[in-house]
Amino acid sequence: MKFPRVVLPALLAFGLVGAVQSLYAAAGSLDSTFGSNGIVSADFNSQFLPGDMIEQPDGKILVSNAYFPFQVVRFEPSGILDNSFGTGGVTNPFAPNNNPSSAGALALQPNGQIIVVAGGGSVVRLNSDGSLDTSFGNRGLTIPPSVPTGWGFSAGPALVQPDGKILLGATASNIGYRTSVFQTLLARYNADGTPDTTFGKGGSIQVAASQGVTTMALLANGDIVTVNFAAIAQFSSTGTARSNVTGGSIAVIAGSSFGAETIEHGGDYVLAEVQNAASGRCHDYNTTVIRYTLTGTVDSTFSRPLFNFAGVVGCGVSDAVSGIAVQADGKIVLAGAHSVPSSNTVDNALIRLNTDGSLDSTFGRAGVVLNQLPANARGYSKVLIQSDGKIVVAGTTAGTTSPAFNAVSNLTLSRYLPQ
Repeated sequence: MKFPRVVLPALLAFGLVGAVQSLYAAAGSLDSTFGSNGIVSADFNSQFLPGDMIEQPDGKILVSNAYFPFQVVRFEPSGILDNSFGTGGVTNPFAPNNNPSSAGALALQPNGQIIVVAGGGSVVRLNSDGSLDTSFGNRGLTIPPSVPTGWGFSAGPALVQPDGKILLGATASNIGYRTSVFQTLLARYNADGTPDTTFGKGGSIQVAASQGVTTMALLANGDIVTVNFAAIAQFSSTGTARSNVTGGSIAVIAGSSFGAETIEHGGDYVLAEVQNAASGRCHDYNTTVIRYTLTGTVDSTFSRPLFNFAGVVGCGVSDAVSGIAVQADGKIVLAGAHSVPSSNTVDNALIRLNTDGSLDSTFGRAGVVLNQLPANARGYSKVLIQSDGKIVVAGTTAGTTSPAFNAVSNLTLSRYLPQ
């Protein structure tokens, strides 16, 4: 069939090039409209480890540095750095002292301001241009929740409630020679960064509950659900632990700050666990994914195969997932790495599962995407499903002096087509 010459100009005029691209690119293909052939690599002269990644309503992408120093970077929807944010797309309002020294969980407020959980447990608020909002808390930072003498504290996820209050999840730990105790810690702050004294005792609680928080959700009735790997707990809106978990309609879901797990919009939650498939002194790590109901029971309808991304076995081989996200259609996307020490190779790994837990044969090669793009890639650690369904993964590339402890590592973003 022949088309008139006006067809191509018309397509360009209406911005349908992306639609034409999708006719030829399969699900799991890199999105050529993002960065350079689907990939972005950015050097911030730091040891960059993606701590969290979220999308703004305007399509811009925020990524935090969980290692050193405190850095939050922002990319345009096309993948280029947003020069209107910080300096050249990156902000560190605490330089040169670098205290706090790292950035973790991210959340957005309706007015465009950015909530960042910092190393040490402070909550930081940035203005939409990346500058520090000094009107928040104590000159831009909240006071970290207190723990008893001898206890450690590890900050986790955060979410912004519909009323503007900020909820922080964390894990309190008392590490002993023979026994260790872990507890759930929740703190809530008013919109101005002051402790919400109507919550718990002076604004925080510390109880056994789920023995820590890696992700959490706010229910429509104001209750809070906390998840820590396979453990789950529920609290009232004022911080009182419920005697059992009943779940309910979900209003806000926080990201996962540790490990690979997420709460689904329907209330169930999925967890990716790395397991040793070998025996004795040999370690061959594969990944299994488990779905739990919001009451904490295993969903028996969900397949639980042990995933070996590349079909390679042997001592030291690792197929591990670090990030997990759920699409609007319920399919589960996993991001991680396939590494073989004997050959000193590391592949980026991206996997998609159907809603029943089976590999999605329409994605990549039988459900799996493996590549080493860009050069020196060290695997994926975070995954984001954008509002248009496209899949963005964050990882790092090894610096030239790697594996030296203080080697510079670059942040990489890759975007994949969902269908």
